Amino acid sequence: MEKQESNNLFRGVSEAAKFAENPIPEKLFPINLSNVDERDHEFLRRLEVLSAIESDILKRVAIIRTKLANQIKITNDEAELILNRLQAKYFNCDLDLSEFVFDKLKMKHVFINGDLRMDNVRVIRDMIWDIERDCEQERMIVVGDNWQRGMIVVGDNWQSGMKVGGDNIQEGMQVGGDNNQVLIEVGGNSVQDGMKVGRHSRQVEMKVGKSNFQKGMKVGRHSHQEGMKVGENSHQEGMKVGRNSKQNKMKVGRHSNQEGMKVGGNSVQDGMQVGGDSIQNGMKVGRNSIQSGMKVEEGNSIQKDMEVEGYSYQDGMQVKGDSIQKRMKVGGFCWQRGMKVGGDSNQEGMQVGGNSIQDGMEAGGDSIQRDMKVGGDSDQEGMKVGGYSSQIGMKVGGEWYK
Repeated sequence: MEKQESNNLFRGVSEAAKFAENPIPEKLFPINLSNVDERDHEFLRRLEVLSAIESDILKRVAIIRTKLANQIKITNDEAELILNRLQAKYFNCDLDLSEFVFDKLKMKHVFINGDLRMDNVRVIRDMIWDIERDCEQERMIVVGDNWQRGMIVVGDNWQSGMKVGGDNIQEGMQVGGDNNQVLIEVGGNSVQDGMKVGRHSRQVEMKVGKSNFQKGMKVGRHSHQEGMKVGENSHQEGMKVGRNSKQNKMKVGRHSNQEGMKVGGNSVQDGMQVGGDSIQNGMKVGRNSIQSGMKVEEGNSIQKDMEVEGYSYQDGMQVKGDSIQKRMKVGGFCWQRGMKVGGDSNQEGMQVGGNSIQDGMEAGGDSIQRDMKVGGDSDQEGMKVGGYSSQIGMKVGGEWYK
């Protein structure tokens, strides 16, 4: 991510330190804003107004400038002044806000030419990073890493349109309301292991250059990842979603791992693309599992011991390797119409409460349905198998169509 230049209040650290010793407003004001980056206008306006009321504010700003330039951590009160009251937008340095407490935190369109550390920060009300709703303006930019480990936000956390050059780390972070990351771009990894979101987690059209980690994450309502792009792996092992998990048209460069994940509502992966393996071993879905038109481009689709209370839809799904559904349990119908599997289709010990529908399905290798149980009908009309078909011990409660 390219470095951006901005006009500073002081030309250098020495000038800021010298000014702090004898802060005279007449030395700075009035400022000709026509020569200043528009991003800094509000900061300078606020500073000029407050300097007429608060005699020490210029000295405080000069001290903050000197501290940041020398990589000295500013205080909680100094962060409150520079971010919330003055609304500074440009930091040509690392910014460390770890352990601080804010009532609100306003960081709309802030540019940080370094790392942002917010480990264990507590925001009592709302955390607002980006734009006013329905208003297109600049987003926040962090050239390095963004650290939010253990951070607590009682309200909503907004990062929509944010750009992070390195990693975006939110391990153990707690958000009482929604966590919004629509259209965010992360050059490195997105890490949300153990994170708790009270309501919705929105990552629609989000881009992650490396891997997406959400191991053990808890989302109270819906998890939205429609159109999300992950360069390497997506890890959601042990993740819990209260209602629906939506991954329509999501793209994962390598593996998608949802082992042991629990979804209270529907798990939706329509049109999703996975470069390597799609792993859902031991996953539990409270309603339906929908994978219509999903593509597993180079690996396997593995659903061992997965439990789906409602229906399992895999119509038109394409799997380059094997489709493994050993001991999988589906409460309703299992739809695999027109599904294409390059390797084996293995449903050994699988249980389907309703109908098992595989008409027009193609398996390049073997079709294994040993000890499979189907409560309703089994429809395999027009199914093509490249190897052998084994149905020893299979039980069908209704009609059997071949």
